[in-house]
Amino acid sequence: MPGRKTPPSARTPERAFGLAVKALRDKRGLTQEALAHKAGLHPTTISVTESGLRSPSLRTMTKIAEVLGVEASAILRRAEAILKRSR
Repeated sequence: MPGRKTPPSARTPERAFGLAVKALRDKRGLTQEALAHKAGLHPTTISVTESGLRSPSLRTMTKIAEVLGVEASAILRRAEAILKRSR
């Protein structure tokens, strides 16, 4: 349909992880900028992580998870579930 955006694919682990982070961030009412500030990261880091353009380091994952109030493993489990649904 013209003008309608296609939902972004979650077929890569990077994108699925990004979607999991975004869902948790939205649930907590945080902007990318607020999450970045609280985690001590640059806003671009959050943006490229959520878009699946970059795989975050373990350190970055744990910083994001801490701000979101979850364990890093919880984000990974959510990402795995997103990947399963996209197949």
